[in-house]
Amino acid sequence: MTAVATEERALRVDEEPPRPNPRRVQVAVAVLMATFLAFIAQAVRLQIFLADEHLARAAWRVDSVAEIPPPRGEIRDANGELLAGNAPAVDIAIDVKLLLNENRDVLDQVRPHLESLPYFSREEWEQWVAADVADVPGDRLLARGVSPTEASRLAHAMSELGVRAIIRRDSYRRVYPNGALASRTIGRVDGPGVHGVAGVERALDANLVGDSLRIPLQRDATRKAYLLGASPDLTAATGDRVDLTIDRRIQAVAEEELAATVAHFEAVAAVAIVSRPATGELLAVASWPPFDPNAFDETAASADAGWANPALTSTYEPGSTGKIFTFAAALEEGLVTYDELLDCQGGVVQLGRARIIDRHCHGQIHAWEVIRDSSNIGAMAMGTRLTQQAQRGYLAAFGFGSRTGVGLPGDSTGVLAPTPWPYSQQATVSYGYGFAVTPLQLNMATAAIANGGVLMQPQIVRAVRRANGELVSELEPNPVRRVVSARTASLVTQAMATVVSRDGTAALATVPGYTAAGKTGTARMLSSGGYSDTEYLAVFTGFVPLDRPELVITVFVGRPNSQIGYYGGVVSAPVFSGIARRALPLLGRAPETDATPSSDPIEHAASAEAVDGLALSADDRLSTGAPTDTGAPTVPDLTGGWVADAVRRAEALGLDVAVVGTGRVVAQWPAAGSDVVPGTRVVLTLEAP
Repeated sequence: MTAVATEERALRVDEEPPRPNPRRVQVAVAVLMATFLAFIAQAVRLQIFLADEHLARAAWRVDSVAEIPPPRGEIRDANGELLAGNAPAVDIAIDVKLLLNENRDVLDQVRPHLESLPYFSREEWEQWVAADVADVPGDRLLARGVSPTEASRLAHAMSELGVRAIIRRDSYRRVYPNGALASRTIGRVDGPGVHGVAGVERALDANLVGDSLRIPLQRDATRKAYLLGASPDLTAATGDRVDLTIDRRIQAVAEEELAATVAHFEAVAAVAIVSRPATGELLAVASWPPFDPNAFDETAASADAGWANPALTSTYEPGSTGKIFTFAAALEEGLVTYDELLDCQGGVVQLGRARIIDRHCHGQIHAWEVIRDSSNIGAMAMGTRLTQQAQRGYLAAFGFGSRTGVGLPGDSTGVLAPTPWPYSQQATVSYGYGFAVTPLQLNMATAAIANGGVLMQPQIVRAVRRANGELVSELEPNPVRRVVSARTASLVTQAMATVVSRDGTAALATVPGYTAAGKTGTARMLSSGGYSDTEYLAVFTGFVPLDRPELVITVFVGRPNSQIGYYGGVVSAPVFSGIARRALPLLGRAPETDATPSSDPIEHAASAEAVDGLALSADDRLSTGAPTDTGAPTVPDLTGGWVADAVRRAEALGLDVAVVGTGRVVAQWPAAGSDVVPGTRVVLTLEAP
């Protein structure tokens, strides 16, 4: 059996082998070709159609670019003092993919450390935790401008948890070393600290922002980043330095004087502007209430009204300060002379349904006395001699009704209606009602009188320089136009000088050692039902000294407590005096040898400020009498009696006295019992019984 089987097998070997099945070969070749074509198609898809996506993924894992905002340029004052600068800070980000890949077991411990960061979102965190790793983002910013100390604490906490996904990037944080000082003028930057959103920060953002830096990075297998090439030169990319005309010292003086007045008179808002008449430079722009840009809430709306600068944005009827420009226009047109007598029509004029009562004049009044005594009817007599077109033209020439050109955001035009006007409006415009101005407009218009009749464009930027000190641009005084002749400006100045005298409405504006000129104004504030009987705007605008005026100071105090005081000569005039007294020595302006302005010989009786439904005339004056006591007096209670007795008692203690109104004394300041120094002014408010 075995031999036979072996022989059979041998015979089979010698037989011709079977031929392969052609169909099977074709199938095999087809499969191979299909596989090859599939590889080719996938290669084309990956290298052509999906190339960008995969390159991006590779870049995320290997190469990337970090965009770093450079330091913003500094803002400095006129003397080089830093107003806005930069401090080292840290931006915190999170690599979400890396966190979920490596640290899922400690997510509940990581989260409490991140929740306090401003850009952390609880909803987003929950989405990350629930999602697939492939669907979550890479880097996500959690905070900007974190202090290095806080960043180090977070890094230490993450290190203890073994978390590598928290990314720290060195950056800068905008800082304002003087806090709220000049904050509404300087402005502030946005939440990320890149662009300005208010004030100078916004107006000169293109200069301050600098050039962003794109830094190439490479990551290793653990996604740890390292720099390719040399470190970038941040100095070369730093924004330009901006030097302002603001003088930090004078700004501080203005804010201190304003704050003290607001506190005493319980006012709601206030503005004080200090400028140089010859150049238009703004040395101080103070406002109340203040805000600290360092304490800015990054979650607040970008259009927060708290950033607005009321010196430029708020508009008010100027009240009796508008009489300056009526007098100037009438003089310039030759329609009135300085000493001309004007008829006050018995002290009462019916104007439509309203009566104008002028307690300063019942018969005749010299034209210059209209300014000293703030006579409404006298101003109306001068203003209505002008055509409406001429009257409006002069107001427009003084800068009312158009932007000042200061170059800051919010520069309002005010309100100056086109002609023709109703007759009543022409009359009220003559004494400061029927048009609205900003504090800066009034300051510049007053400066035009101080500058011999030439209106200047206000300047806030002294120079712009590169970070290396190279000069880009520099302030050049910009005369806008001549409004009135030098002679007219001189005559108006003489009249304004009588206001700041013992016989004028602004005795409290006198500046020891210097002559000054100015004008008071007290305007009723508008409310929903018309003019308020309890809310007032107290205004004073003037300049000092008379010989080569150095400073123009304009003060607005809104809604002071009328039970304490509300007249421009009582509330705002002392702010003018305080700023001028402290600022002039800082500028090296020595006191004048004879600082007592000459007084006109015409007798002038003190009387109350006229208050009617349409207008007010500011009026508060000092009584005569010399101090007789050189001790340190205590202010007695002077209320309840007649003014003559109160003045006699105060002067016996060596106190100076300012009298507002007529009749019995109903209020006083300082309060009874206050310890004062000899010569202190006591303001007595009188009312007729």
